Amino acid sequence: PGWGTKIGVIYNTSGESIYAAGNAYRYHSHINGPAFRGGLIELPRQLLDISYTQRIGKGLQMKLTVQNLLDEKVEIAEDFNFSNKYEPLHDPVEIETFWDPVAQREAVRYDYGDNIYSSFRPGRYFSLSISYSF
Repeated sequence: PGWGTKIGVIYNTSGESIYAAGNAYRYHSHINGPAFRGGLIELPRQLLDISYTQRIGKGLQMKLTVQNLLDEKVEIAEDFNFSNKYEPLHDPVEIETFWDPVAQREAVRYDYGDNIYSSFRPGRYFSLSISYSF
C-alpha cells in the first residue's frame, strides 16, 4: 500500500574532540629555549544528511542521498595554551617566568590563545542508486 516513498533526514552535531595529542613541553635544539606543541582540537560542527527512496516498480527502487548538506567548515585548532579546550586568539597575557638554559637568563612565556591550524570544507556528497530485488 502507498506510493513506496521514503524520506530520511539525519541531523548530527558534535562538540569539541581531540584530533591529535600534543607532546607538551620539550627542548628543541633549533629554537632558543623550550618548544612545545599543544594537541589538535576539532571544533564543533553540524551535519545534515537527506535521503529519498522511491519504489519504481515491483522489486525496483531508486535512492537519492545527499550527505553533508550544510557543508560546514571542518576547523582544527592547536591547543597552544594547553587548556584542553578551544580559546580563540587574543592579546598576549603573561603566564609564566622560567629559566632559559640556552640564553642563560629568565624568560617569560605568554598565552595568546589557540590558533586555527587547519580549516577546510569537505564538500557535499551526492549518490544515486537503482536497485532490484527478486
